[in-house]
Amino acid sequence: MNENILKQIHEIYSLRWQVELIFKIWKSIFHISNVKPVKIERFKCQLYGKLILLVLSSIVMFKMRAELLEKNRFGASEIKAA
Repeated sequence: MNENILKQIHEIYSLRWQVELIFKIWKSIFHISNVKPVKIERFKCQLYGKLILLVLSSIVMFKMRAELLEKNRFGASEIKAA
């Protein structure tokens, strides 16, 4: 195979793996898969609240990982940072 194609495949697989890790964190730490039977309005509020929490937590987590890497030359995994 062409070396450029192999490099692209590797990059795409790496991105896919990052997405899978993020969803694993969302499910295990933030329990996004747990939904109780409630009225649709309450469900929407809970969903939007969890999504806001996830975005804010992800921003903090990625900033913490970048600081660790820059200052201490220490890289933390997504799961450990979460």
